[in-house]
Amino acid sequence: PNTTQDLSFSYTYYDFDGQPESGTQIRWYKNWILQPQYNDSLTLPNGVFNKNDNITVTIRPHDSYDFGNIYNSTRITIIDSEPVASAAAISPATNVKTTSTLTAVYSYYDIDGDPEVISKVIVFWYMNGTLVPSLTNLTSVDSSFTHKGETWNFQLRVYDGMLWSNLINSSSITIVNSAPVINYAYFNPTIAYTNNNLQTNISYTDDDGDPVTQIIRWYKNGILQPLLNDSTSIGSSLTLKHQVWYY
Repeated sequence: PNTTQDLSFSYTYYDFDGQPESGTQIRWYKNWILQPQYNDSLTLPNGVFNKNDNITVTIRPHDSYDFGNIYNSTRITIIDSEPVASAAAISPATNVKTTSTLTAVYSYYDIDGDPEVISKVIVFWYMNGTLVPSLTNLTSVDSSFTHKGETWNFQLRVYDGMLWSNLINSSSITIVNSAPVINYAYFNPTIAYTNNNLQTNISYTDDDGDPVTQIIRWYKNGILQPLLNDSTSIGSSLTLKHQVWYY
């Protein structure tokens, strides 16, 4: 038995005279110390004992007139209980992108108070339902392993130094699209004269490797120039001295 189980005591009564049983005495002992609150009970609840405790029972039958001899039960030793893992989930849980590191989070509980041996945790990562063996027993997945549209989850077992927990499943997350990023945007040439064409110079990246389109809006003296929408350059004929341009 372990610390999660109640203990039940059973016996067979016999009286040579056929007298019915009445007043039989039952005594529970934990580590050879009497547990008087459970006198004459057939059950010892699990909250009374801990791992490695020794439990014995004595019984003295009574037939309404006389007591019989005292009999001793066999001795049992309470063994280790399995730890429990729960609330398994991937962090971050929402808006997970290809730049996100996936981390396995969970709760650990052990009724015996045994600490978790973190180095012995067992983790299996799944991408679109398929095991990724190279990630086994890692508690985090680097973003270099993930791509947009993939669904990830993991399975987990924890260890208390003697026993592993049952295998549990985490919730699943799906990698979502990452927005493209502009690294820089400036004019070419950087110092412009009225005889210069104005050319955009733009650098951007996309973490998902998606093809990127540009939306460009030109402003002259702070006023939108809709006829130039999405142009990558404007001719010198459109510019005059002292005008302020940006896009």
